[in-house]
Amino acid sequence: MMIPFIRYKKAKEAIQWLEEAFGFEVLEIHSTDDRVDHAELRYNNAFLMIGSEENPGPLQSYLISPTDLDGKATQGIYIPVNDVDTHYNISTGKGAAIIAPLTEKPYGGKDYTCQDPEGHIWSFGTYRPADV
Repeated sequence: MMIPFIRYKKAKEAIQWLEEAFGFEVLEIHSTDDRVDHAELRYNNAFLMIGSEENPGPLQSYLISPTDLDGKATQGIYIPVNDVDTHYNISTGKGAAIIAPLTEKPYGGKDYTCQDPEGHIWSFGTYRPADV
């Protein structure tokens, strides 16, 4: 199992947006004042950990928001979904910035790629690797 972790400038707002736009379920949140120290979210069998960008510790200077990189990101996350058309409509309705529109792929499946409000890159689609 692989569980990505992301830092957000506005982590509490990001968590709410990820729930509404992508359908994530919040499993737990540990916070101090306005800072999210650690949060765990789930989408079906995919998990994600989130924290505020200003969290103290050794990763503080390594994990930043794409807003600090002129909107560029250094990675993306792909999550298989059952109904990608509905997922696309909900996420775009909540303001997801589409990078690659909903498209049938020659290797199978249908997907789209977007950015969340802080510029992190997300792909959702029906393609599933052989072991999933």
